[in-house]
Amino acid sequence: MLRCVSGPYSAGLFGEADPSSGSGWGVYGLTYASDGASAGVTGWAWAGTGDPIGTYGYSAYPGTGVGTFGQFDSESATGSSNFGFFGAGVWGDGGSDSAGVGVGSADDNNAGVF
Repeated sequence: MLRCVSGPYSAGLFGEADPSSGSGWGVYGLTYASDGASAGVTGWAWAGTGDPIGTYGYSAYPGTGVGTFGQFDSESATGSSNFGFFGAGVWGDGGSDSAGVGVGSADDNNAGVF
């Protein structure tokens, strides 16, 4: 466990990837636990003031980047054909099963594209 508690920005864990080609993950989490509440990576924000964010995703790729991506089971045909077509703060794919996606909001733009 890494713990950094000084300065205006601090992190309990920091990961960075800079691959010369292909994909890279700064932080990767995986669980094989049998408990239904298990998660590979989770974020909690416990702050007395301000706007705490448990998990934050950011993409600097203009136009088609995605800050945070979530997928249930295997990728849906709709998700496969539209991913990378436009940018999003959060991209959720319900998969090829009958799962739902999520809730979104935006100023002067699409709150959700379904």
